[in-house]
Amino acid sequence: MAAAKHVIFLVHGMGVYRKASDGDPAKRVDDNQWFDSAQKTIKEAYDLYPYLKGRDFDDRYRFVNINYDEYFDALLTNTADAVRDLSFMLPKTVPSDLTKLFAKSKEIEDNFFWTHIVDVLLYKFLKTARRSIKSHVIAKILRETLGPQDKPYSKPRRWTLIAHSMGSIVAHDAVSAIQEEALKSGYAKALQPASMIAMIANVIAPLASDKFAPPYNDHMKPAGPFSATYNYLSAAHRLDPLTQAVPFEGEAWNDLLGNGHAGGGDGPFTYLPTLNHYRPDLILDNGKLGSFDALIPHSFGHYFSNPKVHLPIFSAMDSGLMLSSKEKTELFMAYEEKTATKQRQAITDLLDNLVVKELKEQDDERLLEYWRKAFQILEGAFV
Repeated sequence: MAAAKHVIFLVHGMGVYRKASDGDPAKRVDDNQWFDSAQKTIKEAYDLYPYLKGRDFDDRYRFVNINYDEYFDALLTNTADAVRDLSFMLPKTVPSDLTKLFAKSKEIEDNFFWTHIVDVLLYKFLKTARRSIKSHVIAKILRETLGPQDKPYSKPRRWTLIAHSMGSIVAHDAVSAIQEEALKSGYAKALQPASMIAMIANVIAPLASDKFAPPYNDHMKPAGPFSATYNYLSAAHRLDPLTQAVPFEGEAWNDLLGNGHAGGGDGPFTYLPTLNHYRPDLILDNGKLGSFDALIPHSFGHYFSNPKVHLPIFSAMDSGLMLSSKEKTELFMAYEEKTATKQRQAITDLLDNLVVKELKEQDDERLLEYWRKAFQILEGAFV
């Protein structure tokens, strides 16, 4: 009998991941475009290494997509009236400027800022959305690793979880809850820790609940006695406003860094707080970027193309890939040389200055204002 495949959970981030069915807006189905692209990106990075390319990816791994956008669909429709009504559902503690966003939905609903930040606001402030999404993700992970309740697997599946953007807080909440319950009910004996939990474009810090699942809780700390994972990766980019406003402070787990701090994956914790690259294929011959979207390095592909990100993940998920420190350093330097642009340092300086001005006091209103101004800076830099 062939060995069971290693499960790779993919958790999407901010944005829209549902679409009309057969052109009927009233019928909505999952849109797998992001998942298809993420899977392609992972496989392409895998095949960069001759050792891995000789061991067929699909023979060893299987993807499980986790799409939670349907729970936002239940709250949001395409009509401005429905979105506006949400302002009355938000807690009174939410700053008035945030609730005004809902009333203005019609004029900004197609805007990049709106389509990405609205999910964050709903998840952060609406307990019903957060609870429903967490339950959905928990059920998916348990089913795919332990099997159906009426016919469990004889042996738990090995698994890795890769979450992008807002998917990082969704995964954080779900896995923390699984492990908390595991210690109470005996699941710990059945559900083995993940080989790797990778938080790409990590936004856990501004969205985590200190009461239920603090950012640096023991369940998420890798390789510990109560941990849900053997390895953990956190990646953020200096030019990605969504990760820099309130960054994930990896220093809390300094004792686990080892050489993984440099992206080599030599320790159970790989901490990449200040990536500063652009994907080489997005850079034009004149050293500039070809589109505004390319200027915001928030996409999954933008992060995962960097060997500092994907090498620790491949190393953790039973791939058998082994590279010397010298080989890794050479890979990192070669990639960095290909990603230098004339715009990068100027934009970095502008965003660094903005953080100092806008976030001396961290609160929800200032966070929103920072994001708004950061996108304006990026748009101005592109023009």
